[in-house]
Amino acid sequence: MSIKLEGTLVVRHINGSRGGFSVGDLSTAIGKFKVKDAILDQYEEGEYRGAFLVTQIFPSTYVWNGRVTTEIRVNVSDIFLDEGEEKAVPAVQSEPDPVNEEQQVAHPAEQSLAEQTQAAIPEEVEQVAAPAADPDDPDAVLFGPEFYLIVAAGEPVKLDPTIDRGLFRNQRDRLKELGYQFQKMNQTWEKSHPQLDAF
Repeated sequence: MSIKLEGTLVVRHINGSRGGFSVGDLSTAIGKFKVKDAILDQYEEGEYRGAFLVTQIFPSTYVWNGRVTTEIRVNVSDIFLDEGEEKAVPAVQSEPDPVNEEQQVAHPAEQSLAEQTQAAIPEEVEQVAAPAADPDDPDAVLFGPEFYLIVAAGEPVKLDPTIDRGLFRNQRDRLKELGYQFQKMNQTWEKSHPQLDAF
């Protein structure tokens, strides 16, 4: 079950030991909540207004740098923006990387990277014939065979934030290297010149 809340999300970027990640503060008519979902790792710092699909509201406590912090969090599965402004936001104290939290409960150790990338393939893409990709090609391993086909063709890509968060960030960073830019209004990665072969 999920509910759609109208509100304003302030996204902050934090540089952690595992790379950059984003957290957000969501202000709505029913209260203010902390957001730490992977979907935010695609957004630049700024203020975003719209509707947010919330699947869970829960209290969370963590210890970091000698301090105990308790916050009310929400899990956001989708974002529908009316407007968004990328801008610097006031700095806050450092926070633990959410990837550490997810690794404690997410994928079993024996699950391979290839199995994790398979989960990232959008449902509508699964019907596309898999390309004859070199299994030693790091991009084929990173994106999975079907998803790799879309990226290799320079077509628009919508990442799946429900996969392993570390893998999600690696896909995001690789798309940036390949000339993709994040379109915040529809959460899609697009290339300025898709006809250019980046592989």
